[in-house]
Amino acid sequence: MNIVDLNAKPRAGRGRGYRNRLKATGLIPAVVYGKEVGSLPIELGNRDVENILNKGGRNTLISLKIHTGKGRPKKFDTIIKDVQIHPFKNEIFHVDLHQISLKEELTTEVGLRITGHAPGVIAGGSLEQLIWKIEVSCLPRNIPDYIEVDISGLGIGDSIHVADLKAPEGIKFITDEEITVVTVTAPRRAEEAPEEIGEEAEEAAPASETEQ
Repeated sequence: MNIVDLNAKPRAGRGRGYRNRLKATGLIPAVVYGKEVGSLPIELGNRDVENILNKGGRNTLISLKIHTGKGRPKKFDTIIKDVQIHPFKNEIFHVDLHQISLKEELTTEVGLRITGHAPGVIAGGSLEQLIWKIEVSCLPRNIPDYIEVDISGLGIGDSIHVADLKAPEGIKFITDEEITVVTVTAPRRAEEAPEEIGEEAEEAAPASETEQ
């Protein structure tokens, strides 16, 4: 996995007014935290963050360069840990970055990608996906873009569990192996025909006085 450069500056202010001033200049508030950097408030370019999320997602490896105006920028290998989205405007509100070591394993979530065509679905069953992400542990450069879930062998009533997934080399699954990923359920029973319902109702009805 390639490492993307991201420029930042230390953030001196806080609060709504300060955040609005950042927004007016195309910036958003963020925090980077880790063993070496501690917890440092920073400013990031909104468009830069959007590009990273759109192209590589949250597991993109980021070389964060913090420009203090004094000497060379400080560099930290990081990954996006959290993104807060404005509930009404659908805008990035705040970003948390986590400092990492490229030589140490980390734990993160990776999306699942369904592939193939299930015979059970072709036969009329329904494919139900119960989870969309799986937690993995690996070196940062080994983080996969996704974990493949091949459903081409699923008949009606069959399921795939985490234990059935194939882990890429260097990847260890952390999610409980008993958890169901996808299953093919049987088609729903067709509703009874109106005439059949009428016949059953007639048989169940009490006898009239003339019949007694």
